[in-house]
Amino acid sequence: DLKIDQNSHRVTRESVELTVTPVMYQILTMLVKAAPEVVSRETLIHAIWGDDSPDKDLLRGHIYLLRNVLDKPFDKAMLVTVPKFGFRLEE
Repeated sequence: DLKIDQNSHRVTRESVELTVTPVMYQILTMLVKAAPEVVSRETLIHAIWGDDSPDKDLLRGHIYLLRNVLDKPFDKAMLVTVPKFGFRLEE
């Protein structure tokens, strides 16, 4: 029940509007487009920061923030970590 309005960059889940940063929005749209496939950490880092890639801890921080907004208030988690590889969304 996740909806993304690409014109306004608004994200809702179960009719609740989620507050996301621009980087969180980018991560989420990449995961939605790829779902249910896994998106690698390297793919996310390169898409967001290009060749000026920061260390992986910065991505980890954004994923942590996204998980707090996307999953914590709800009964079922959507954002799944695939150990040693990346992330994916579940319905």
